[in-house]
Amino acid sequence: MPRPHAYILAGGAGRRFGGDKAAVDRGGLSGVTWLSRRLRTLGCEGVTAVAADAGAYDGQDVPTIADDVPGLGPASGLETALRHAAERNAEQAVLVVTVDTFSLPDSLVDALTRAMTDGVDYVRIARDGFHPFPALVRPGVRRLIARLRPADGGGLSMRRLLDEAGDTVATVALPAGETLPESFNTRAEYDALRDRFGDDS
Repeated sequence: MPRPHAYILAGGAGRRFGGDKAAVDRGGLSGVTWLSRRLRTLGCEGVTAVAADAGAYDGQDVPTIADDVPGLGPASGLETALRHAAERNAEQAVLVVTVDTFSLPDSLVDALTRAMTDGVDYVRIARDGFHPFPALVRPGVRRLIARLRPADGGGLSMRRLLDEAGDTVATVALPAGETLPESFNTRAEYDALRDRFGDDS
């Protein structure tokens, strides 16, 4: 399978964090720039952010497209990413992460890619709790998102999306010794991750 294009979902308001998670300091880089560079280091052939406004992070070396329906959560951002991906290549799976991702293991892309077999449309890392991202996703999943989108115009939960996707969702374990991906929702969680990992994660 070719190396995937990556999408960073960065359309949230960051209310629990108290500000823009994309702007956190990562060793002198903004969080979104650091994450983009990390994804390229892992082998992604390119990186695009999905944010409330097109071009929001262009000046930070991260081309940015506008969320088609901003403010409705990660499923909406995912649908936008998959629509954009399908315009590039209707069959090629893409790697999707959220902007609050703090660390990504070295084996991430290879592990997800190996698990993307026939009949599988969505691959995520096996770990405790519900963690829909990072994930390798086929563009066709956008059709399921469109079908499940609430008629009242509200947001679709990622849990419902993956429940409805059923057997087309796979989980994959990382190699022994690899650190699981980490993310943050609050300033305290971010500070704790910086204390634990530093800026090179």
